[in-house]
Amino acid sequence: MKTIKHVILSLAIVPSLLQADPKERFEPEEIVETIAFADRLAGSKWIYHWRDRDYEFRFNENGSIGILDGWSNVKWVVAGKEDVILEGGAHKMLLHFNEQKNAFYTRDWDGTKSDGRLAR
Repeated sequence: MKTIKHVILSLAIVPSLLQADPKERFEPEEIVETIAFADRLAGSKWIYHWRDRDYEFRFNENGSIGILDGWSNVKWVVAGKEDVILEGGAHKMLLHFNEQKNAFYTRDWDGTKSDGRLAR
């Protein structure tokens, strides 16, 4: 019964979100902050900590990931003023950044808790 309620709720909400004007769904300040966040990330180098090892990567300006060979086909997109989605084929990973935008936490493609920090 719980699942049916979620499906009905989703069917009621999703169409309204898809049809709504994005300017009505988001505050102008949030849009500006999101664009500034994307500009700040573009070209920056990061250290990704996964399974007790560090890996360097870069948010390329063209929306791809650089340096880390295992992520060579991964694209990135800013999904809010503190969130980035990495897309690797059919898989997605959400990076949630702190307020200072110098660190993030996530669950890796395999579900492992991971984190990252701005490279110095």
